[in-house]
Amino acid sequence: LCVLECYGTLNENDTRLFAKICDAVSCEMQKNTFIRNSKGHMYETFILDILEEKIKAKKTVDERIKYLNIVLKEYLYVFTVDTTTLYDKDNIYITYLSDVLEQIISGSKSVIYRDNIVLIVSRSSELSLQEQDMKEMVLFLKNNNIYCGISRCFQELVDLKEYYQQSIKALEYGKHMKKDEFV
Repeated sequence: LCVLECYGTLNENDTRLFAKICDAVSCEMQKNTFIRNSKGHMYETFILDILEEKIKAKKTVDERIKYLNIVLKEYLYVFTVDTTTLYDKDNIYITYLSDVLEQIISGSKSVIYRDNIVLIVSRSSELSLQEQDMKEMVLFLKNNNIYCGISRCFQELVDLKEYYQQSIKALEYGKHMKKDEFV
């Protein structure tokens, strides 16, 4: 936070009040799981804004993509990894899992949203999810006993919320119908 001396100089009471406000904001931010689990990348807030439907206009999304210098290929997928079975959601462990999944699935960006790891995977062709990436991911999910749902392919990031919900449904159906498969 910052304070400007536009309408006069600050006195000692103003300084103390400002410090109290800073402390209060800091305490509230520490309670927020998104801020606590965030890796500090600007794209995370942008993706969260789309998922929360704070940004709905395609033009705004396209402008933010340019401003944030996010490079996306033509075809997109949403991978949603369920972390509700993990014992400690506030731990660095989920952030670690998120980082590992980003390394396994090339061309992906991850955020932690509603106790899930959401990966946006970008590809140059509709059918180019590499077999090696998927094998490595399935092995990783199996070793950590966590499940993942994958959306259908889409092309506009503005549609992210719809495909996120689709990946959630895939995750739910998969867990009930094929418990031995992790994707």
